[in-house]
Amino acid sequence: MDMVTQNGVTRFQPGGEVSFFKRLLLLRAGTGVSPGAPRQLVVGIGTLLPPIELDLAYGFPVSDLDKSNDRAIVSFTYRFGSPLLGQYLDQSNKQNAADTEMSLTNLEYKRSSLDASVREQRALYEKIDADIRRTREKTETAVGDLERAQKRLAEQNEKIVNLNKQIEELEKKKAQVQAEADAVKQANPEMGRRVYVHKVEKGDTLRTLADKYYGDSTKWNVIFDANRSKIRRGSLETGEELIIP
Repeated sequence: MDMVTQNGVTRFQPGGEVSFFKRLLLLRAGTGVSPGAPRQLVVGIGTLLPPIELDLAYGFPVSDLDKSNDRAIVSFTYRFGSPLLGQYLDQSNKQNAADTEMSLTNLEYKRSSLDASVREQRALYEKIDADIRRTREKTETAVGDLERAQKRLAEQNEKIVNLNKQIEELEKKKAQVQAEADAVKQANPEMGRRVYVHKVEKGDTLRTLADKYYGDSTKWNVIFDANRSKIRRGSLETGEELIIP
């Protein structure tokens, strides 16, 4: 926004400016407004060649086109103490170099921070990966121990089943022997509870055993009744143990 006073008339000139090539070329556009005067549109071009500034502008009315109030303006400015064009460009280049250096420094700092963050993330990943491997190894070990324990348990269960079968067989034999003993007691109540066990030798028969233990070979049937499960077709097997009631 420019304010210009000329011949007692104050003119306000709002507008805009665009610069190119480090402000060596300027394009401007604006309007001129003053009391009692038509509105004007002003366009211009300027150049900055330190220490010289050169501007060319052209203004023409936009609110009252039938009046010839257009005008051209040329301005020339010399700034004392201003650096020459070479110095100006050198200063501009130095400033650009400084800005670039600052940008590079900032980028380097950001890269260092990013590298540090990446290293931290990599270390964290390696720690988590190591924890996962240890956990997997422990799990595999625990699974192996569990499988071995299950195998041992199955073997123990199998042994228990076999022992139960043996116990059942022994219980059956015990019951059978007890039944035979009870039968002998019922058949010979006079003999009381006294019972002998005879291991069959070669040449033994029921009659010889009855004669040996009872003094009467006709009582062979007592020995037979007490040992029915061990006597096959009336013959005795050598080494067999017989109950002698």
